[in-house]
Amino acid sequence: MPDYDCFLSYSHAADSRLATALRGGLHGFAKPWYRLRALRVFRDDSSLSASPHLWAGIEQALQSSRWLVLLASPRAAASAWVGRELDTWCAAGRSDRLLIVLTDGDLVWDHAANDVDWGRTTALPPVLRGRLTDEPRHVDARWVATETDISLRNPRFRDLVAELSASVHQRPKDELIGEDVRQFRRTRRWFGSLVAGLAVFAVAVSLTAWAAVDQRDRARTERDTATSRMLAAQAVTGRPTRLDRSLLLSLAALDVRDTAEARSALLGSVEYLPQLTRFLDGSGGPAGAVAVSARANLVATARNRDVVLSDATTLQPTATLTGTGATVIGIGLNADATVVTTVDAQGAVTRWRTRDRTVLGKPATAGKPVEAAAFSRDGNRMALLGDGAVTVWDGTAFTPVAAPEPVASIAVSPDGRTLAYGLEFGIRFVDLRTHRPRGPDITIAVGDYSQRVSALAYSPDGTLLASGGGGGGVITLWRTGDHQRDGEFGYIAGERAPMTAMAFDTAGTELLAADREGLLTRWDVAEQQQIGEPLPSQGVVAGLAAGPVDAAFIATTTEGAAIRWDLNRTMRLGQGLLGGASDMVSTVVFTPDGRHLAVVTLDQITVFDAATRKAVTEPLDGTYTSVAFNPAATVLAAGTTDGQVRLWDTRTWRRLPADPAGHDGDVTGVAFTPDGKLLVAVGADGTILSWDARTWQRTGAPSDTGAGETRTVAFQPGGRLIAAAGADGRIVLHDADGGVVTGAGHHGGVHGMGFSPDAETLVSTGGDGRLMLWDAGTGLPRGEPLVQEETDLGAVAFSPDGTMLAVAVGRRIVLWDVPGRQRLGDVLTGTLDAVQSLTFSRDGLLAWGSYAIAPTEELAAIADARPSSWRAVACTMAHRELTGQERSRFTGPSRPLCGPK
Repeated sequence: MPDYDCFLSYSHAADSRLATALRGGLHGFAKPWYRLRALRVFRDDSSLSASPHLWAGIEQALQSSRWLVLLASPRAAASAWVGRELDTWCAAGRSDRLLIVLTDGDLVWDHAANDVDWGRTTALPPVLRGRLTDEPRHVDARWVATETDISLRNPRFRDLVAELSASVHQRPKDELIGEDVRQFRRTRRWFGSLVAGLAVFAVAVSLTAWAAVDQRDRARTERDTATSRMLAAQAVTGRPTRLDRSLLLSLAALDVRDTAEARSALLGSVEYLPQLTRFLDGSGGPAGAVAVSARANLVATARNRDVVLSDATTLQPTATLTGTGATVIGIGLNADATVVTTVDAQGAVTRWRTRDRTVLGKPATAGKPVEAAAFSRDGNRMALLGDGAVTVWDGTAFTPVAAPEPVASIAVSPDGRTLAYGLEFGIRFVDLRTHRPRGPDITIAVGDYSQRVSALAYSPDGTLLASGGGGGGVITLWRTGDHQRDGEFGYIAGERAPMTAMAFDTAGTELLAADREGLLTRWDVAEQQQIGEPLPSQGVVAGLAAGPVDAAFIATTTEGAAIRWDLNRTMRLGQGLLGGASDMVSTVVFTPDGRHLAVVTLDQITVFDAATRKAVTEPLDGTYTSVAFNPAATVLAAGTTDGQVRLWDTRTWRRLPADPAGHDGDVTGVAFTPDGKLLVAVGADGTILSWDARTWQRTGAPSDTGAGETRTVAFQPGGRLIAAAGADGRIVLHDADGGVVTGAGHHGGVHGMGFSPDAETLVSTGGDGRLMLWDAGTGLPRGEPLVQEETDLGAVAFSPDGTMLAVAVGRRIVLWDVPGRQRLGDVLTGTLDAVQSLTFSRDGLLAWGSYAIAPTEELAAIADARPSSWRAVACTMAHRELTGQERSRFTGPSRPLCGPK
């Protein structure tokens, strides 16, 4: 039997389809043209001939294979054939050449035991117990179950095949990807015949050399494009659980090649979960326990055996307490955070002085493993939970607490006097001074699901205790004075994931609850109502503490570093300028130099400094429909609903005496000519008027837009065109010489229009759900619509360089890559109501105004729409670089993404 590179071990009932696709993918990925296959892969159905000795054939194939690829799933774990194959493989001492592809179930590694966590792992056969000396390298392919296309055309499947091929070939993955691109694109050129003569031969040689260089350059470009797109796809896939890594992978994709997919991945990652404000520095490994001192503005997080102290405002590390024992699972701070108390997984308690990071006295030990710890607010008392039993430490001695059944959760009251511990059907209380029961027990009635109290949390003032349930997910509030129920929320008909952690905010008005499914749910304590939708917590939350201000929390998860959350935050790139209720911003306009922004609401104009976001003048009262600054930004002109144009000197904000008039009804658009000599206005009556910008006297006779009742207007930058849309949806391009070009327009009316900075393209949106680009010279469409059937299309605006397009879609703003005609993603989601107006400043700031019924601070806002700023935000959020393991897995050797290049 021939030698094999890989042996596929899998459950036929679960993964036959994936095994077939993997065999074909490994055969063809990075295959040189002159070879039959890149790798020789054994799969029983395809590689074995009919034989009465089935096992003998499989055993021989195992012996002649260099690697074993296990498609791990609960069915594979239960398969006798899979177990026998793995037993044979490991018995031969080859467990280090095992690759695992997780297709279903869970695979959890226990770092403390240096073995698989068999209590939580469902996808591996029991024969592997104790046989893996190191954490096995595995690829998560659980997404395949819902994927229709599992071929090399699918970027995610191609990445899976590249991951396995890289291990078998023992070559970096990016090198194999480049090889695959080159082999795929390589063609051989044949020449018909050679022409006589040295001169012709020289030309032929030159052409051949040019073609080779061109082919090489194109192959490199295509390789880099494919790599950039692959990294972008990985960034998008990993957002719900590892946003910090997704941000860095997006940056890596941009570094390989600036593709629309890479920019889209970066924008999506930067705007994902705006409530997640920042990751704490994660270079030291996954975070565990967490404690916060608002008084000392300090955050303490556990990183394996160490504790990192950080500034609670900047999140910059200030010190590291270097431990020597087991993993730290609990942290306590005294009132002024001058002393830090830690407990590790082996029950060792250590007190540190933060000033000089020295250990105070000799560490004490509980003498048994510990799973969780709870501290009093001053850090002087502690409860330790291990193996279902509770031990209390008062700074000098350990005292066991009697419990009728295994304990599931613990909490110490803020004053340090009471220990609450949760059981299967209730809560008990212990006086920490006398170690005797305190007050009546709380009994939780048996329901349809487990009522196990899986999490407990005291309010900051100690008057309330929150208990989180197991199956069913009930959160109950109890009064600590009489242990009576104060409220209940969180129950959903049907089983809900158990709570893993809960915490009140600093004011005690809100409760944040984390569950085992990786979701954070915010609750209003007084109203007992959920606030907003649950948020992905970036893994299962292991530690949760209130931050130094209201609605701020620090959370640690099983997946990565500690995270700061600001639950009141709704935007990451944007900042609100103007608040209000029952109001609408109809127009926003930057000054030509981008220093100021005029915001038009229903009854006034407010002008803001774009840098400080502060108003520079009192509101200019009146009902205005359109505004414009002259090129020098010394005059502000505003069209009114009564046909006039009002003028202000922006140096003093005094009204100019002239009030140019002449329209019948709304002035739908005003603009100054590029030289600043004329003011032009278009009215809903379909007329165009102009005035001398020095004397404010009318120049020439009124002209007709040709659009009838004109509702939407756009002025060509630096040009002579005016685009006008009438009530019937027709678009008319009108120039200063009286020429008129009629475009097709939109059915259902035109909702928004704008010219590109080079004045050659007009963009429009309409009630027919189309987003169109038009040739400004001919009025003809530039290609197919960018969007065919999108509801709620509204205002549009080009970026200053014309490469991006911002489009209002209901409550969202969507950015488009114009050259590639590709959607980049949303820069804004979740305003109170529809976005009404959009504009870019010359340096890339994007301003918008919306409509709001309820009170909001974001009636008008400014966001930074420059991709260069997205990079800076991504680096600030991630707060780290890719680790060596991540570079090996995703990018290979690479330059720093956020540091000096």
